[in-house]
This record gives sequence, structure tokens and C-alpha cells, in this order.
Amino acid sequence: MKQRLDVLLVEKGLSSSRQQAQRLIQAGEVLVDNELVDKAGTSVDVAAEIRVKQKSRFVSRGGEKLAKALDYFGIAVEGRVCLDGGISTGGFTDCLLQAGAKLVYGIDVGYGQVDWRLRNDERVVLRERTNLRHLTPEDLYGDKRRGREGERETRGQGDKGTRGQGEREMGRWGDGEKELVKNNRKNLPPLSETGEVYQREFPDLTVVDVSFISLNKVLPALWQLLQSPREALLLVKPQFEVGKNRVGKKGVVRNPDDQADAIFQVLQTAVELGWYYKGLTWSPITGPAGNIEYLLWLGCQSKTLQLDLAAIKQITSDAAASLKH
Repeated sequence: MKQRLDVLLVEKGLSSSRQQAQRLIQAGEVLVDNELVDKAGTSVDVAAEIRVKQKSRFVSRGGEKLAKALDYFGIAVEGRVCLDGGISTGGFTDCLLQAGAKLVYGIDVGYGQVDWRLRNDERVVLRERTNLRHLTPEDLYGDKRRGREGERETRGQGDKGTRGQGEREMGRWGDGEKELVKNNRKNLPPLSETGEVYQREFPDLTVVDVSFISLNKVLPALWQLLQSPREALLLVKPQFEVGKNRVGKKGVVRNPDDQADAIFQVLQTAVELGWYYKGLTWSPITGPAGNIEYLLWLGCQSKTLQLDLAAIKQITSDAAASLKH
């Protein structure tokens, strides 16, 4: 008896969904009786030995990028409400859920790309065919009404009681910020900072992976969609931040100085909106064409770290050496 290879991968527990199975097959990660098969529709004997070279922890390799940042910066996700800007297949969302996120809003301008398992996960609020750049709190969280004075005071006192506590070293969490996040996890109403109560709860952490648009164009909307401490982990893709004259063959930005300029421009926009720099590292995986990508960590609670262009250039040079770019 024979069966499609992508179906067999799911049935044998080697993949969580047919979508993921198809990606693994097309990437050349699947062996049938020790021979590479790269077509998902190939009919395979159900008794054949099927092996995946390296089984991914997440529905897409994007999860590995975010996992590095969460671990490197020591960011706590347990029990938090998050927003995934540019969810695509769902690698970032999968990573957040595995890290303990309570709820993830998944936003994408496309349609039908999200992994089936995540699409049916009750912890995921999916908004497809939605341009993050133009998204408002009313669009995402429902109609608003004015909150009661007591509710406003409760949330406000929680923020004041922890603001500025603790210090960070080398872009990592301080005890005060952990306490702040803990307070924000209490069962409070979905309350904005101006006192409106919404139908759904505001996130306080966003992760963003968008393409063919500058992050500078989506940051203003993100600011409005978050509540304190407004943490953001941005995947900076230099090819979408620098001008066309600085993008090389196949859309790759190879010059570390150009990469640094891209990061600095995004950081400047974020600071103008009210964010502070908290950390920067590079993705352990390059983009499809070979671009080095960077994870920029932002927050809005206390200004403790400074990052100038020279420091960014040192990081981009280190990234090029590490990834042999």
C-alpha cells in the first residue's frame, strides 16, 4: 500500500501538519529508505523507512530565530499576551506558545499561510488579510468603552509600583522588570493606558517579522497596539531598510556598515516614538537569499542602555565573522 509522502510524515509523527511536512520535503530534509525525496506528492510504500534529517522544534525555522533572542536576552514569556506582526507560517507564534504565552494575536497581510495546528489553537487570535501598518486597537481588540475610575487607578498603581525597579546588564532582564510583567499578568480588564476598556486584552510583548516594507512604517501602529511595558523584538532585515543602491546581487546586503545603518535607522524611529534600546543580536539563521538578519529588543520602562552607530557596526562585523558572510 502506498501513500503520499507528506501525509505519511504526519501519520508517523514526523511532522505536526501537512504544511510543515511539505516544507521539510521541499527543503531536502526527508529521506525514504536512505534516499532523498523532494516532492511532497511522491507515493511511498507505507512500510518504507522514512527519516527526517533534523526535526524542527517549530512549524518554521523562524521559531529558531526568536528562540535565540528569548534565550540570549532572558525574556520571560510565561503567561503573557503577545502580538506576532507578520505571522506567516507561524514560527514566531509557535515559539511564543512553547515558551508559555497565554495568548498570541497573529497578524498577516497574506492568507492561508499559517500552520493548520496553530490556526486551530484557541490561544491564537488570527487576523489575515490585515495590513499591520494601518491596524488600530479598535480593529484588533473590539469596540471600547470608558473604564471605571477604580479600574484605571488599579492599573496605574501597578505600573507605578514597579517602574524603574532593578537594573539590567548587557541587555538582560532586571528583577524590577520581571516584577512589572508579573503584575501585568493579573486578571485585570483589557484596559488601555488612557482608560478605555476593550473587549480583548492588550498584549505587552510584540515580535515582528515583516518583508517588503520598512519597520519604520509599522512601528507607529505597534506602539498603539501595546500596553506597558511595550516590549518589542524586531527582526531587522537590512534589504528592506536600506535604499536599492545599497542592495547587492540577489537582494543581499553584504556590507556590515550598510547593515548597521539599517539597524540604526529603525532604532532612531523607535526612540522617537518612546521606546528605549535594550539589546541587539543577530539571527543564527540567514534569510532565504543569505541576508544576515538582526533581532532588536526594545522596551519603554527605563532608559539604561545606549547604542550608537559605532557599537552597532561592531555587532554587524561580529555577525559577519560568526556566520562567515
